[in-house]
Amino acid sequence: MAPPGMYGAPMAPKRPIGVTILAVLTIIFGILGLLGGILLVIVFAAAATVLPAEYQGVAGILLALAALVTILSLVAIISGVGLLRLRSWAWWLTVIVGVLNIVFNIGTYVLYPVAFPYGIVLWIIIIAYLVAVRSHFGIGKPKPAGM
Repeated sequence: MAPPGMYGAPMAPKRPIGVTILAVLTIIFGILGLLGGILLVIVFAAAATVLPAEYQGVAGILLALAALVTILSLVAIISGVGLLRLRSWAWWLTVIVGVLNIVFNIGTYVLYPVAFPYGIVLWIIIIAYLVAVRSHFGIGKPKPAGM
């Protein structure tokens, strides 16, 4: 403890504000996706019981996609909480999800070049930012002061 009237060096912020914003948005979108996914599971499960036999396959595929949305939304919520706590696994999970989103968005844009590929640009920015702040997650070596 510093003597009275003397102050120690200022403490660096534990979590960059950009990480906080990214984590909170990830949690919010994860919750929205989870609610939507659960609703879709209910709707498609109910539809599968009333559709004629020739449409059961389509209903099954839609139900599987709804379940996938629900699972991925849970992953997003977990990732967001991990980002808030500066966990290295959350950093890796977010980067991997970002790369997969870029690949998916490129494929979608190649097939349907309707508008500017905002999703690709957004994920590139997010990944670049996460790489820049990776030392806060204990990944890589922190840069020495003055460099």
